[in-house]
Amino acid sequence: EAGSERRWHVSTGVLVRVEGDSAKSECYGLSMGTLLDESGEKVTTLFGGRYLDELQKRDGQWRISKRTYIADWAHQFPDGLEEVMAGGLALNVLRIAAPGHEAYRPL
Repeated sequence: EAGSERRWHVSTGVLVRVEGDSAKSECYGLSMGTLLDESGEKVTTLFGGRYLDELQKRDGQWRISKRTYIADWAHQFPDGLEEVMAGGLALNVLRIAAPGHEAYRPL
């Protein structure tokens, strides 16, 4: 969610079936976001789901022509980052609030 204080997303390896200039693919994804709830407490939600994509090859380049996301599950739990850091675990937590941050660079 755009208003999340912290968020990340990771996708698994992709399974692809190619038939000529068309293909279908599937992968699993996990995402997490931390928001303030109605009482002002930080709550983290972890989501798990699948991306079902259809792809087309046009002018020599593959592009996704259709994407379906299936949300398989979600779990909310109290945010624990501050407690972990207070316990002595040093984490480099970036406070990135807008696009263009130097940590988001082309590889």
